[in-house]
Amino acid sequence: VIMHGGTLRDLSVFGTPTEDVSGDGWQITTKAGSGGTATSSHLIVVQDAVDPHIENVRVTESRYDCLYVRGSTGLRVSNSEFDRAGRNIVSMVGNDEDFAFTNCHFGSTWRLYHFDIEPAGGRWVRDGALVGCHFDGTRAGEGGSDAWGRMLILTGHDELQNRDITITGCTFREIS
Repeated sequence: VIMHGGTLRDLSVFGTPTEDVSGDGWQITTKAGSGGTATSSHLIVVQDAVDPHIENVRVTESRYDCLYVRGSTGLRVSNSEFDRAGRNIVSMVGNDEDFAFTNCHFGSTWRLYHFDIEPAGGRWVRDGALVGCHFDGTRAGEGGSDAWGRMLILTGHDELQNRDITITGCTFREIS
């Protein structure tokens, strides 16, 4: 799903093509044809978007990222669940501002990072909030996933242009 604006509501998105390779049959990997069962790379992409809204969605079993955000203004994500990613559960990669994640659950099975705010080369993520969210690490390490606990990464590389990001009322569970 590629969003340039609008609203995505009351939807479940799975990166696996059939039920037999979903759920307990899901195998984590980022490379197509190397034993992983997910076929879609990024399940929801928010790119060059103004005021996109994601409400009450469940996004799981991605080959790369469940939610990939780049170049958004006014992103609102609420009451949604993201889990089981071959790379990052959520990535915000740059030139994103005025965002809010409210009452979201970020699950515990990923291969690289859990929630990654890591723009490169002069890009920035700013003026945002994570409110009442649950970051879960209880199943980290299962099925070939990572267990080293990179739950929420805020980095701005050498430029250090990320700023004004509020994290309040959130729960972090089983960080190693």
